Amino acid sequence: MTMPTIRFQCSSQASLIVAILCLSPLAIAGTEDRSFEKQRLDVAEKIEKILIADNICKSKTDCFSKKLVFATPKESGIGIQLYAPIGKASLLKILHECSNYFVASNIKMNIEVEMFDVTKDEELNLPIWQFTKPAATVRFSGRR
Repeated sequence: MTMPTIRFQCSSQASLIVAILCLSPLAIAGTEDRSFEKQRLDVAEKIEKILIADNICKSKTDCFSKKLVFATPKESGIGIQLYAPIGKASLLKILHECSNYFVASNIKMNIEVEMFDVTKDEELNLPIWQFTKPAATVRFSGRR
């Protein structure tokens, strides 16, 4: 007994749509903008130094374990997420440092600084359907 052959026919438009829908998530996932990677790492290091100088952390390791600062790539720039407890004086120094990098990039790099009034651990312990909005956001919007 032979198995029947099943053939599907579809238009080239339908094939194209299926291909786009299947490949789009892969394309989107692989397009992280790291054109300002050096600046991202430099800013993160400068912020750690500010936090150590202001006695919020004792060392880089302490800052890392407290999960106070996250520096991430963003479209045409970088994103900085700051978690409690970071005081106003330290925050002003951090924003000043970010503005220096913004100007040094000839106003081309986007920098977004988000400040949260909870700790990262508190945020991570929230139920999955809840999310924490930043208490404040400062954006330096560059032009490319």
